[in-house]
Amino acid sequence: MEPVTHVLACTALAHSAFDRTRLAMPTAIVAGLAVDLDWLSLFAGPEAYLRYHRVATHSIIGAVAVAIVTALAFWQVGGKHPARPATLGPLLQVSLAAALLHVLFDVLNPHGVALFWPFSTKRHAWDLAEMLDPLLLAILLLGWLVPTLLRLVTEEIGAKAEGKGPRRWAAAALAMVALYCGARWYLRGNALEMLDASVYHGAPPLRVAALPDSPSPLIWRGLAETENTFEEVEVPTGTRGYFDAERSLTLYKPEPSPALENAQRTAAVQRYVEAARFPIARVEPLGVSDGFPRGGFRVTVRDLRFSDRSALVRPVVVIINLDDQNRVVDERFAFADRD
Repeated sequence: MEPVTHVLACTALAHSAFDRTRLAMPTAIVAGLAVDLDWLSLFAGPEAYLRYHRVATHSIIGAVAVAIVTALAFWQVGGKHPARPATLGPLLQVSLAAALLHVLFDVLNPHGVALFWPFSTKRHAWDLAEMLDPLLLAILLLGWLVPTLLRLVTEEIGAKAEGKGPRRWAAAALAMVALYCGARWYLRGNALEMLDASVYHGAPPLRVAALPDSPSPLIWRGLAETENTFEEVEVPTGTRGYFDAERSLTLYKPEPSPALENAQRTAAVQRYVEAARFPIARVEPLGVSDGFPRGGFRVTVRDLRFSDRSALVRPVVVIINLDDQNRVVDERFAFADRD
């Protein structure tokens, strides 16, 4: 998720369960945001971003480590207060809860997190919500905004504010988030059933995925892999929607060739395929303008999981250049161009 959603979720967590803990709010926010430290791998280039983003600090072990460091830092600062010193135990609890909540929110995305790193680098994803989910953000925003407005109104009229108001609204917001995610889980299951039961231009699917690609939980982006193609299609799950597999966008897998086979053997492509869920290759001829006067080929591999409409994700592709003898000249990672 994007940072605003994480901040609001950590704020609701601190209000609902740790409202009596000194320094609970800043501890929760810092611990929740610190899990995204692996985002700094972006500045090391696309290969580092692919390898390290959403891996170490997004794992269970990494989140625990982030929580411990954050709690110790706030304990050192707040423990010296003469009247109300902060205690380490409660700070550890709120810090751990915030860090794990961040990981849980990111598992909702199709992009995946390596939950069990360093024992496994497999990315786990529930495909329930995009990086920016307006409805999810609105629920959390109301959980923070409503008690704030009520408190301002109460102070304006001179009445005594109810101490449990923010706590109840924060707990209600988190409960509504859980219900919302449950509803999306149910609707995604319906979309998967439709995708799996369909035939795409005469070919049955080998595997399917329903990905969030719309503010509406009733509309999903369907991906279906057949023997020779990938099919991309909109899947409406509402009562008014009609799913037609024949209207899918067909992306053909490349024909077998020496250039493709040699590219697939490279370390770059093998590393990329390990992290990708729906990798597809494109083979293009090279010429003089590309610096290959005798010809050659360029093989580009990308992951169909990432939609071109997403503005918050930096999709990574791998590019392999081969000469006219199908020998690998260079291999590199790159961020995908935006059309």
